[in-house]
Amino acid sequence: MSLRRCLMVLCLVATGCGPPPLTNMGTIPALQPAGPMTPGPDYLIQTGDELDVRFPFQPEMNEAAPVRPDGRITLVATGESPPSA
Repeated sequence: MSLRRCLMVLCLVATGCGPPPLTNMGTIPALQPAGPMTPGPDYLIQTGDELDVRFPFQPEMNEAAPVRPDGRITLVATGESPPSA
């Protein structure tokens, strides 16, 4: 068998070795784009509110931080940031 025929047979065999094509991707809910989010009720953070601050990759740093009268919070890990201009 010639080299050309061997390569052609090898290509034909290799194309049949892959996974079957996905034909029903439109019916899989996880692959559909997310719809628009509906806004929640209007709420402004106020003095005395307590914010539950969570760090997904460092859960030991999670804490509840009360909103101070000046409208700011202090986190133990970050301290207090300077006032914004």
